[in-house]
Formats: sequence, structure tokens, C-alpha cells
Amino acid sequence: MGRKLFGFLLVTLILVGCAAPGLAPTPTEVKIQPSPTPTQPQKIEVRLQPYSPLPAPTPTPQARPEDILSRAVNRAIADLAGRLGIPEGEIEVVSASWEEMPIQDVECGRPEEKITLPAFVMGIEVVLVAQGKTYVYRGRGEMVKLCAPEGEPESLVIRKVKEAFKDYPPEEIKVISVEEVVWPDTSLGCPEPGKFYAQVLVPGYRVILEVGGRRVEVHTDLRGRFVICTPKGQ
Repeated sequence: MGRKLFGFLLVTLILVGCAAPGLAPTPTEVKIQPSPTPTQPQKIEVRLQPYSPLPAPTPTPQARPEDILSRAVNRAIADLAGRLGIPEGEIEVVSASWEEMPIQDVECGRPEEKITLPAFVMGIEVVLVAQGKTYVYRGRGEMVKLCAPEGEPESLVIRKVKEAFKDYPPEEIKVISVEEVVWPDTSLGCPEPGKFYAQVLVPGYRVILEVGGRRVEVHTDLRGRFVICTPKGQ
């Protein structure tokens, strides 16, 4: 009896709960989005121009050293002829060459006139003779300039030679003679045994001095380089 009553009450409660309007579940509205329409990929056209190589640069012709030297000689002759007012044919070319020399020599500097760092550069030296005098032109290229007008190489050389005897009082140093010479090689006419010298003509001077009552012979070039052929103690 008790079990039937309990079952009856349970069924009744279930029916009442389902019938109650406030307890009914609220349906949820779900919106389904339509799937997007697939788009076609855009086509990008790239047109390649036919390959055309750039034109190669035209190389600048390099002047040959011998051509530069020839122009330097012609320039020196023309300049000296204009200075002296004589025909170019009366000017003799003693020597013309590319040489490695101190930068102050290339620029025609003097120690007391221009301070330069010790350095050697390649330069051109042109030695000319006109009307019995020697003229020296130098430069780094064809634009040579007159370094020693009207025979002044002699005074420069004499000054440098005298400096070699600075231990003597000036009154004991006398210049006996100065002679222009073209030496057959860079030994300046005083070769030392066992040494090799460039076989090129070197214009210069033979200087005879009297130093402290002794006769001394000095051989030089035109830039003031010199060798004492007579020992100073002799």
C-alpha cells in the first residue's frame, strides 16, 4: 500500500512540473551563417623586357711614359727658347729621364725655402744646354718647370759641397775651379770597388777645392749629390 502511494505521488509531481508554464525550457535560436562564396585568385601579369647588357665603358687611353717624357722635353725646349729669345734648334738636350728623386727636388724646393717631409717620388728631369749654360727642368709629368735658371745649378752644388767641410772655417775653403761634366754612370766618375751603378749619363760638375791648404776634388750631379774623390784627410 505504502509503495503504491509513493509511486502515485512521484508521478503526480512529475506531471505537474512539466505542465507549469514558468518551468518550461526556453528554446535558443541559433543562426547559421551561410558559407562564403569562394573567390577566384587574381592573376598578376609580369612582362619581362628582353635583356640588353649595358654598354661597356670606353677605357681611357693611358699615356705611355716615353710619350710623357717626349712632351716634357718639347715643353722644356719651347719654354727655354722663349725665355732666352733664341731658336729651339740652338738648345741641346743633354739628358731626359724618369727618375726617383726627393720630392723637394721634383718641386724645385730649397731646404731653407720650403719644408717638405722626406719622401721619394717618380719625376722627370730634363737637362738642357744653351749659350754655354746648363738649365734643369723637373716635374711629376709633362708639366715640367725651370728649377735652375741661368746656370744656377752651379751655385746650389757649390753650397752643398761646402757643407761637407763645415768643420773648417769658411775662409779656409776656396773654390779653385768648377767644370761642367757629363758622367758616364751614377758613380759620378768615382766608382767604389764591388758596387754596381746605373749606366746612364749624369750631367754634373767637377769641383776643385782648396780646403785647409789641401786640394780636394769633388764630383757632383745637378741636384747636389756628390762624391769626394780625394779623401778629405789627404
